Amino acid sequence: MDFNGCKHIGDDCLYGQDGICGGIAGFVCRPGTTCMFKPPNVADGAGKCCLNEPSCSGLSYDHTQLTCCGGTLRPRVADPPSQTKCCGTQAYDERFHMCCNGQLTESPGGPRHSECCGNKGYDTRCGECNGWHIKLWYDQSKETCCAGDITPISSDVSCCCGHLAFDPTHLICKNGAVVPRATVRPGTCCMAHTSSHVPNTYCEAEPYNVTKLTCEGRVIKSEGKICCDDTINDRVAGPYTQCCGNISYDPSQYTCCEGTSLQELVAGDRTECCCRESYDPEKSICCDSEIQPFSNYTGYLNTTMCCGKKSYNPALKICCNGQLRNFFGGPSTTACCKDEAYDKRCYTCVMGQLRKDFNYPTQICCNGVAQYAPAGKHSCCCGATAFSPNTHICCNGALGWRKGGEFSSCCGYQSFDQRYEACCNNVVVQGGGGYDSCCGNVAYNPRTQICCGKNTVITRQANEHTCCCGSSSFNPEKSICCSGYVRPRDPKKRLQCCGIYSFNPKREICCEDTVQQRYKGKHATLCCGNQRYNTYESVCCESGVINKKYTPDDDCCCGPKTYNIKKQVCCNGKVNHKCGDYDLCCNNLSYDPNISICCNEELKPRSYGNMTLCCETEIFNPSSSICCGDKLIDKY
Repeated sequence: MDFNGCKHIGDDCLYGQDGICGGIAGFVCRPGTTCMFKPPNVADGAGKCCLNEPSCSGLSYDHTQLTCCGGTLRPRVADPPSQTKCCGTQAYDERFHMCCNGQLTESPGGPRHSECCGNKGYDTRCGECNGWHIKLWYDQSKETCCAGDITPISSDVSCCCGHLAFDPTHLICKNGAVVPRATVRPGTCCMAHTSSHVPNTYCEAEPYNVTKLTCEGRVIKSEGKICCDDTINDRVAGPYTQCCGNISYDPSQYTCCEGTSLQELVAGDRTECCCRESYDPEKSICCDSEIQPFSNYTGYLNTTMCCGKKSYNPALKICCNGQLRNFFGGPSTTACCKDEAYDKRCYTCVMGQLRKDFNYPTQICCNGVAQYAPAGKHSCCCGATAFSPNTHICCNGALGWRKGGEFSSCCGYQSFDQRYEACCNNVVVQGGGGYDSCCGNVAYNPRTQICCGKNTVITRQANEHTCCCGSSSFNPEKSICCSGYVRPRDPKKRLQCCGIYSFNPKREICCEDTVQQRYKGKHATLCCGNQRYNTYESVCCESGVINKKYTPDDDCCCGPKTYNIKKQVCCNGKVNHKCGDYDLCCNNLSYDPNISICCNEELKPRSYGNMTLCCETEIFNPSSSICCGDKLIDKY
């Protein structure tokens, strides 16, 4: 029968236990568990919180063989199976794979030497992460990384066998040693992992005989096996398992590119391959075996095309024989002549050669209009205007005088003389003579000055070692910067900052930006808010530091008092002695559940032993009475 929402059972928890429930203390089970009791201990707190039958999106499953990843059931792929991890909706073995920003990727250095960089993993012994890009410490055309060692390679395709690199076309890794292959295989792609922690998947074998279920003459006894390219593998997806080279895989999680490269389904069913990598065709485009981003242009022609290995928007560029070129006036006035773009209003392409349709060099074509060339063949265009580069300069489409002659440069839409001026934030300011760096809108000399905040330039105190502290500079060998204030540094003390002040952590303590002296003696000085306290004499409570009232062993707070948790119990702000080994409370009193029972915050004697129950504030024997609402009724 049910009792207070609990069930009587005769056996232990089927799927595991998570705490206790019911009884005198009234413990409640967490969601996902059920309170179970074994008679005759209904009222004695002997209930167990038993884990419910596991379910995944409403489906029950065998948790020893399957796991629930993001609401999707996946086989446990790790050994032992309990070590299987989830990455989104995919299951993985952390010995071979890792989860980077929600994306499943290979673990090239194993669990000890692999870290994430963006959504890819890298071996920390052979590279580093620069932003979201992996920077390898070797030339991939000449070297590879094997078990943390950078090793030279002699072919376009290489695999690792422990710390050694080898060509998989003619060689194979067998039991940790490189040996010749029995049969030469194409070396276009190598699926052997590049770190020694991953078992090598190649083997010398005969072709797989489907009808005899053999692999290299060996009978595959288990129905849970599959032979992939002469290698016996587990059926990781049951009957849906597929092969990619000599590796088996789950097609609901991966796709096989080029027949040998196993890639994750980055876009579910719409995932496509670009050479040996998978990609989302709604976000990227495959250009000559290179994955390129879609154009983010939102104009009238919002499409993306390929030009060689690069992607582009035909509304912004023109592709000439695999080379991206700028328009001359726009798409309608621009054409290609071999790999160069030209203005159709001024030129004609004849047998791959450009012919000028104006009188050169006395004329120049600017924005489709032939006009006088003021500097002959040295003339230039600034928009639709021809000019001489000897006297003028074109700055972002604005034509101006070369005020500094050959030392002229552009700053926004105007020119400036680099000998006496500088350009800061597209504004011409006084500079020159080494004052060629900007601090906000101020030019400064970085060899003798330092920029400390917007428009704040300060003379260096220690040459290249000078640092900024707020709007001041300081020498870090002689001073320390604390929240914008320079404080002197003592070479004999390892000073630290506490707010705007420095302090010696051996003799002082920082409590919420307030420096205070440490107590002398062996007992620790700690902080309680902005106050210091001695752990031998006081305890830190919500109200602040409270002196220990009873013994130095007090270690907890009970309202404004302290108490020893091993000997006492706090009941509604009142310190009580423990009743035996129990720390139960009834209102502000402690009690022994073997002697008393708590009925609606009132302590009552267990007059009927373990059979004693509560009916509001009264006790009763359930064998002779029942509780209806708040009233007791005799059974007989």
